[in-house]
Amino acid sequence: MWLQEVDYPQLARLVELGIARGLGMYPIHGYYRKPPDRPGLFLGFAGLSAVSLEKAAELLGECLDRLQGWGRRRPQRGL
Repeated sequence: MWLQEVDYPQLARLVELGIARGLGMYPIHGYYRKPPDRPGLFLGFAGLSAVSLEKAAELLGECLDRLQGWGRRRPQRGL
């Protein structure tokens, strides 16, 4: 998952928020010799049921909302 509106310091905070909520979120840049211009994540959602996947997506949304300024740029859910 590539994050267009998140910088690397925010990525670290996002991962902290996700881990605190039990999400499997892993920064992609550690797998590059030269980090990409924008951050990205591997999401550990494999093997989840549809209900669990929906809950994990909601938790990820909550984490994104908690990042400073993210809520102003992000469209409302369901649009």
